[in-house]
Amino acid sequence: MDFSSMFDLISLVCGGYVLITWFKLRAAGRLFPNNLLIPRDKSPKDCLDQAGYILYISPRLLTLGIIVGLSGLAGLVNAWFQLYGFWVAEGMIAVCLAALVWYCVCNARAVKKYW
Repeated sequence: MDFSSMFDLISLVCGGYVLITWFKLRAAGRLFPNNLLIPRDKSPKDCLDQAGYILYISPRLLTLGIIVGLSGLAGLVNAWFQLYGFWVAEGMIAVCLAALVWYCVCNARAVKKYW
């Protein structure tokens, strides 16, 4: 397994984890200890407005999970079937990393507002 395939596999697993966190958040309807949701030095009970935070972060979490998961899946499929070339693969990695940075910025804003 080459580095690109390893990155794709990690992306697929991470995207799945983010989507599981999203499903769990939607099902519970409340915050729970999770590094994607709760700042390191805080707990769920420290949140000033849990409903508002969940409403804000939920669609962003779903978007991140879909982008990262699909990027990993597409990369693994491409490793087996060679459907697209190097530059498309690099572009998909860039989109994946951009989504991660976007989520981090959104999460930082939410921490300032809701904690």
